[in-house]
Amino acid sequence: MREPDNAQTRGFARILHATDFAGPSELAFDHALRLALASRGHLYLVHADRPDPSGDADWSAFPGIRSTLARWGLLPADAPASDVADRLGVRASKAEIGAPDAAEGVVRFAAEHLCDLLVLATHAREGFARLLQGSVAETLARRAGLPTLFLPLQARGFVDPVTGTAGLRRILLPGALRRALPAYSNEIIFMLHGTSIASTVTLIDLTGAARNAYSQFFAPFEAFIFAGLIYLAITFALVGLFRIAERRWLAHLQPRKPLRKAA
Repeated sequence: MREPDNAQTRGFARILHATDFAGPSELAFDHALRLALASRGHLYLVHADRPDPSGDADWSAFPGIRSTLARWGLLPADAPASDVADRLGVRASKAEIGAPDAAEGVVRFAAEHLCDLLVLATHAREGFARLLQGSVAETLARRAGLPTLFLPLQARGFVDPVTGTAGLRRILLPGALRRALPAYSNEIIFMLHGTSIASTVTLIDLTGAARNAYSQFFAPFEAFIFAGLIYLAITFALVGLFRIAERRWLAHLQPRKPLRKAA
């Protein structure tokens, strides 16, 4: 039996893995368990489904923690459940949430237990499949507002399911959108302001229309103030749209809100 890796990740004390009991989600479970071992934290295995009239949870359907640790050579095959915490420093809890909205049930559980990391399997749908079926994992991550590790079903992952060893050789950090989106919003506003001189090349814009109204009706204040208000409304609309885009695509850069345990 080998010793667990001493490399620790103290930042994640409570890790939540939401599972649907499907075979492909075992990859996400392996990563959640490996991260819990590295941080010596608390691993929550949560299954959210519609309320069961019988009220009986099928605990045997949950992924086997001790059997996985035994496969990785960290525990004997006949080790008692207490050895997971005593020898490896990992606490594990299993919960089944009966809720009409599965994502909302998991989000509530994460807030009540002060979880700081989600580990989710995802189908990584694209095109019309994503448009029609959506993504439960993405919805859950956005509602929870927590750091999330997504494991696509076809991905290899960085944890070996046989030995439990973790290895990352190349890490890609996409950063173009973070830099481009705020700058692009400024450019759009500047282009809008630049259209105010389009009338100098015989194109009738708002400023040109206001100038024509002034020359015909001798009402400079009404014409130019009204044109300025239209420019102001368009500017605020563009700023609002880019704010929405930044909240959606740059959500991982937003300050995290502290989770408070519900009373």
